[in-house]
Amino acid sequence: MKMIRSFITRDLNDTMSIWLESSIASHPFIESSYFVKNYEKFMREQLLENKSFVYELDGKIVGFISVKENMVIAALNVAKEYQKKGIGEKLLDYAIEKYQQLSVEVYRENKEASEFFTDNGFVVLGLNMDDENQQELQVMMYSQEPSNRN
Repeated sequence: MKMIRSFITRDLNDTMSIWLESSIASHPFIESSYFVKNYEKFMREQLLENKSFVYELDGKIVGFISVKENMVIAALNVAKEYQKKGIGEKLLDYAIEKYQQLSVEVYRENKEASEFFTDNGFVVLGLNMDDENQQELQVMMYSQEPSNRN
């Protein structure tokens, strides 16, 4: 059975494992120690302090999305073995339906994430700098224009 539901405390270990593994894999341009070092900070600031939803498949959590109060996507992560199966898109669709106005920042070097959001109706508004990693971030916003959604 497949379902998207609200994050609950017992989901913490599974979601954090997915976050750590997928974050390290999708950001080879950032030292993996950065993610290990920021594990608790992420858990608190990106997962627990936001509205988070998990994608559950046959009782197993395989992905999640977290949205801040200001409608910024804090995280969208899918377990490696479940990537490229439409789960990230389903989580994003769920959040878009729930919040309508969403934005996200993705590392410019993370071409896969950038393409994912562009393919799903987001447009690049500009660039920010992640001073901690000295990496450029693309600021992207969801556009409800049908022509922007594949």
